[in-house]
Amino acid sequence: MISFLITAKNCENYIIECLLSILKERTIKYEIILIIDEKSNNLVKLVNSCISDKRLTIKKNIGEGKIIGLNYAYTLSKGDYIKCVDADDILSSSYFDQIEEVLNYDAHLHAADIVDEKLKKLCRYYVNYNVLNSTYDYYL
Repeated sequence: MISFLITAKNCENYIIECLLSILKERTIKYEIILIIDEKSNNLVKLVNSCISDKRLTIKKNIGEGKIIGLNYAYTLSKGDYIKCVDADDILSSSYFDQIEEVLNYDAHLHAADIVDEKLKKLCRYYVNYNVLNSTYDYYL
């Protein structure tokens, strides 16, 4: 199972589209944990009025900030895999096809972010290591 972790603050214009882009997926088992800033009562009402799905859990942030919210969501997650999603992200169906392919592949997937000297993320580097065949596949 995959746990999608989302923190939300001041995102009334796009949070519904983000959630619906995940909820339309039907082939993989997942949960969505949405952590909402404690001052965003309108956001809670908006999400509850538009979406009713047992895969979606909505909680108020226990502190301030995105990292605290993601850490809180992580403690609530039940998934074998974690995916952090920004509240303005729209996930495509091809994204879910790629996830399903990785989940069905008999390997361990490792990811590393390549950063510059100011720690700005330049790209993500994926390595599939197949223990049985001792082969490496690299993806940029």
